[in-house]
Amino acid sequence: MARLGGDEFTVILPEVEVSAAAFLAQQIIDTLSRPFDLFGTEVVIGASIGLSLYPTDGEGLNALIKHADIAMYQAKTAGRGVYRFFAKEMNEGNVHRLMIEQGLRRALEDGGLVLHYQPKIEAVGGRIVGVEALVRWNHPDGRIILADEFIPVAEESGLIERVDDWVLNQAARQMKTWLDSGLDVGRMAVNFSTKQFRRTNLVAYVKEVLEAAHLSPDRLELEITERIAMDTTVEMSEILSAIRALGIHVSIDDFGTGYSSLGYLKNFPIDTLKIDRAFIQGLPHSPEDGAIVSSVIALAKGLNIGLVAEGAETQDHAKALAQMGCPVIQGHHYSKALPPEEFEAYARAFMFSGKV
Repeated sequence: MARLGGDEFTVILPEVEVSAAAFLAQQIIDTLSRPFDLFGTEVVIGASIGLSLYPTDGEGLNALIKHADIAMYQAKTAGRGVYRFFAKEMNEGNVHRLMIEQGLRRALEDGGLVLHYQPKIEAVGGRIVGVEALVRWNHPDGRIILADEFIPVAEESGLIERVDDWVLNQAARQMKTWLDSGLDVGRMAVNFSTKQFRRTNLVAYVKEVLEAAHLSPDRLELEITERIAMDTTVEMSEILSAIRALGIHVSIDDFGTGYSSLGYLKNFPIDTLKIDRAFIQGLPHSPEDGAIVSSVIALAKGLNIGLVAEGAETQDHAKALAQMGCPVIQGHHYSKALPPEEFEAYARAFMFSGKV
């Protein structure tokens, strides 16, 4: 038996029958599922097991481990706490996903994640009034992988909380560094996943991160999805209220897509709406997109909450949004998301000239 890394272990059984391997896998699962005492606290863990067989599933060590990993992923998706033998039909659909998960685990351990920063621009005054931290994966092959490719895998594999923690800590430290150097870019916005909001000590944890970074709470903005906002339980409302009581701002990301409901806008403590880019791309020529954007702008004004339009890729987009009265605009027309050093240079030049 050996530890491969993180929470993964491998067991090699020489000259074993399939039935015996299956029996041992179930014994391991049963044993690990029993509660045990850890310094006076009852702890329950579990295991998902993937099995590969020599020589059917590979003649070399690397092939056997890779195929056992794929089978383990199948066990996880089946509900965890089960085992699965590798089958060739698993290979096509899961190798890419498995490689992302393994690579992401290494990136978290080896410093492979980076943050890029995109400004939020005041439509009328032209000032930078905020910045959004966007996580990227600096892959060993030289590619910069966008979050859309690996965040879904992080959510499925349980790595999302570690990613969220890293992003929050890094963004808070970076904001403090900029402020100390005389660069004021408003608030730092960080995306929070649904799982992050399920942690029991969320408010205390966020406060701890801010204190460690010596960053004032009013410099942080948490962007949450409509899925989170539509959790109308008392507990969720209390969490959001406690976060805002610290001075942290809360915004709804991608407003208008998927889970839209106006009810939570009335009942939940929310500071800002972000109009989804899907409604910006047709401006100024699409009357349907124009009507939707105008309605959201009026809604935000009526509720006295902030508004940001994201996805303004062209001058026409930005001009149309400004004419409709959208107060803050974000998108490639002003700047793509930039590494810290490039963003700082951009922001200082922007502040000096007042122009993009």
